Amino acid sequence: MGDYRRLRVVEKHQETTDAYTFVLEPADGLPYPYESGQFATLIFKVNGKERRRAYSFSSAPGHDGLPAITVKRVANGEFSNYLIRNVHPGDELEALDALGQFTLKRVQPTDRQLFFVAGGSGITPVFSLLKTLLHQEQAPFITLFYATRSADNTIFKTTIDGWIARYPDRFQCIYLFSYDRHPDRPHLHAHLNNGLLEALIAQYGLFPTEALNFFLCAPEALMRMAEITLRYLGLGETQIHKEVYTPKPVDVHFLPEVNPAIRHRITTRGKKYNYEFEVFEGETILDGALRQGIILPYNCKAGVCTACTAQCTAGVVKMLYNGSQRIGKAGELVYTCIGYAESEGVDLKI
Repeated sequence: MGDYRRLRVVEKHQETTDAYTFVLEPADGLPYPYESGQFATLIFKVNGKERRRAYSFSSAPGHDGLPAITVKRVANGEFSNYLIRNVHPGDELEALDALGQFTLKRVQPTDRQLFFVAGGSGITPVFSLLKTLLHQEQAPFITLFYATRSADNTIFKTTIDGWIARYPDRFQCIYLFSYDRHPDRPHLHAHLNNGLLEALIAQYGLFPTEALNFFLCAPEALMRMAEITLRYLGLGETQIHKEVYTPKPVDVHFLPEVNPAIRHRITTRGKKYNYEFEVFEGETILDGALRQGIILPYNCKAGVCTACTAQCTAGVVKMLYNGSQRIGKAGELVYTCIGYAESEGVDLKI
C-alpha cells in the first residue's frame, strides 16, 4: 500500500453528455509527475478485492497546473458510472504513479509530420499530447483524424476548433461523424475504413512516408483497421504507436500449467521496486509477486496496456499472448503480466 497515492478532486466539469473531466491534486502535497499521453491507474475496492482501471490524462505537464483525467461513461461500465455519478470535488481517489508509453518519446528527430487517429474517448491521451506539441516552438506538422458520432458527442471540440483557427500552419483536424449527415467541410459524414484512411493520408500527407509518424488511440476494431492500412502503405513498426484501453479476455487454453516443484529466481531493481522472490514454473512474474504480497506496477494483466513494462537485464522471459509468443532477453523490454521466466534467474529493471 505504500506505493499508492491519494488524489483529491478539486474540479469536475462536463465535456459532453457522457464525459467528465476531473482535475486532481495529490492529497499529500507532494508532486505527482507524469508525461503527456500517460494514464493514472485508479484503485477500487469491490467486495474486499482490489480492482484497477486506467484513465488517461487530458492535461499536459508544463501547460496545466494540475493533472486531470477525462472519463467517458461506458454502458454498464462499473467504474466510469461510479466516477461520474458519485465522485465530486473534495473526494479522494486512490491511484498508482503515472504509467504508460504512449508519449512524445516515440517522436523521432526525422519526423516531419505526426498523424493522430482517435476515436471516441481515445482522444483523451491524444489531446494531452497535442497540448504539449502545440506549445512547443519546434514541432512537426500535426494532422488529427477524429472519429466520433456527432459534433455534440465530440470531447474537447471547442478547444480543438480553437487550435484549428490559431495554428493553421501547424495543425489540421478532420472530424469524421458517423451520425451528423451534413458537417462543415472539410469534415466528413463517414465511418473510417481502410479505403477512406488511405485516401485521407494521401490527401493530407505533406511529406514522404519515411517522414511520417502515427499515433493511434481508438476502439480495437478501428485501431486494427488503421494498423493494417498503415502496414500496407509501407509504414514500419517504429512509425506506428498504439494506446489500447480495452484488453481482450485472456484465453486460458494458451496458458501453461503451474508447477510449484520448479521455481525461478526473480530480482527487480529500480527507484521503488527492489525485490527478490521466486515464481513457480508456469506462473507469470507478476502473479508470482502478487501471490507473495509484492506490489509491482500493473493495470490490465492482459499484455496490452504496458503498465507492467520492465527491462530485462539478465535471463530470459517468455511472453505469451493468446497463442502468440515472444522471447525477451537482456536489454529488451518485457511485460511481467504475461511474462514467464525461461531461465533459472531473471533480473529486471522497473
